[in-house]
Amino acid sequence: MKKNSYHRIKIGTGRPAEFIFFKLLALMMITGWLVAGCQQEGGTMADLVLVNGQVWTVDQKKPEVSALAISQNKILAVGQNSEIKKVIGPATKVIDLKGAFVLPGFIDAHTHFLNGGFALKSVKLRDCQSREEFVSRLEAKASELPAGAWIVNGDWDHEQFDPPELPRKEWIDAITPRHPVCVNRFDGHMVLVNSLALKLAKIGRETVSPPGGEIVKDPQTGEPTGILKDAACDLIYAIIPQPSNEEKLAAVRAALKEAAAHGVTSIHDMSDLSSFGVYDQLRQQNELTARLYVYDQISDLDNFLQAKDRLGSGYPFLRLAGLKGFVDGSLGSSTAYFFEPYNDQPQTSGLLASHMYPEGIMEKRLLQADRAGCQVAVHAIGDRANAIILDLC
Repeated sequence: MKKNSYHRIKIGTGRPAEFIFFKLLALMMITGWLVAGCQQEGGTMADLVLVNGQVWTVDQKKPEVSALAISQNKILAVGQNSEIKKVIGPATKVIDLKGAFVLPGFIDAHTHFLNGGFALKSVKLRDCQSREEFVSRLEAKASELPAGAWIVNGDWDHEQFDPPELPRKEWIDAITPRHPVCVNRFDGHMVLVNSLALKLAKIGRETVSPPGGEIVKDPQTGEPTGILKDAACDLIYAIIPQPSNEEKLAAVRAALKEAAAHGVTSIHDMSDLSSFGVYDQLRQQNELTARLYVYDQISDLDNFLQAKDRLGSGYPFLRLAGLKGFVDGSLGSSTAYFFEPYNDQPQTSGLLASHMYPEGIMEKRLLQADRAGCQVAVHAIGDRANAIILDLC
């Protein structure tokens, strides 16, 4: 089945009008609901009581009540105001919700949490509708940074442009002569870099695309256009200076604050063991306000197994969840792997990811992970990529 690389998806920007989230609920909700009516053990009094709300219990027999009580960061009881008054003691804090809607915290099952924290303060390109807007925002960001500082993140989407075209280094070279640029498409499978970044990475017309990636080149000149796909992005990532530990901690704090603002209390993070180490520092300082389940790259299998032997599953608020593997890329970057070529790019049917090289390595790692009892999440988008991974299972 042929697929176009250009696919338009309208992203809603509206927000619920009557859903009010209290950040103080994040800690209690991540434990899940204990629908206990107004019963409590041994006359336990609540630490916190919420009244006069619309509390969704996720219990079909009693789907909505007006109050809930919390003791030691767990749901002690849910019920009507009159029932929950029984667990209000002299030291209980009572909050009047004034009709606000309360529901269990959301679980985000796929994030890149640390990088997302950095992206909050990076250039915002996600909603750019034109080349002019794209260039203008990068120019503004460059004016804020000292010479030599990298401009990264971005999350652009060329399919939102009119016309939908891939950006090129020529768009931004004139406005970023002193700033290396590496801004990614929102799917993370493609980046745009400027000429300065290409020079620093020593990427030119003679540079061969690595397995699992593509250095896009102008068909007439043979020069790189500035677009790098999948594994080719690593050629640039390898030379970008790593943020300091304090910068990483600040990024995670920003990401946690953003998650709480949207009612997200459990997060699956597709990252690596180094991110786990950053989160663990905050865990030890009692700063984690959401549960984090961290996946390492399957290419780092041996180190992950050593960490699992040492830590087990991890801690109540921070878990070693499993391993993440890639079979192919993405539709929007034209690297999802299909049996047939793309309609608008007949020269390609996509790419196998670097995790598939050398041949047979993915199967070997999957078997090793399975024997060790590890959960593996595998990225496969195209029909051929899915056929490959299903044949390995």
